[in-house]
Amino acid sequence: MTTLSPTAEVLRDGCGQVNSYAIKAQRLDELYVATAEENQFGRVYCAKGVVEALYLSGGFEIVAPWGEIQRADTGYLLLNGNEVYGNNRDTFEATYAVLA
Repeated sequence: MTTLSPTAEVLRDGCGQVNSYAIKAQRLDELYVATAEENQFGRVYCAKGVVEALYLSGGFEIVAPWGEIQRADTGYLLLNGNEVYGNNRDTFEATYAVLA
């Protein structure tokens, strides 16, 4: 998956790399719904779920459920079902819509 902004622009990290991540094929339909849109990377999907987020102004360093070490100087811990993982502030604020 490649992270897009609300205006469907590809998000890049501080080094200019495309913000992409892997989703197991068997979880794709559970987590995302395909839209009618496409871009240079292929079909555009929209997340089905809602996550809970905790903002940490002092940053974090955690091991994500998939084994990746995640660090951010400022960012959010996200609770998605039974999984807790991190998201840096800029990426979170560019990709998530706050509901409450």
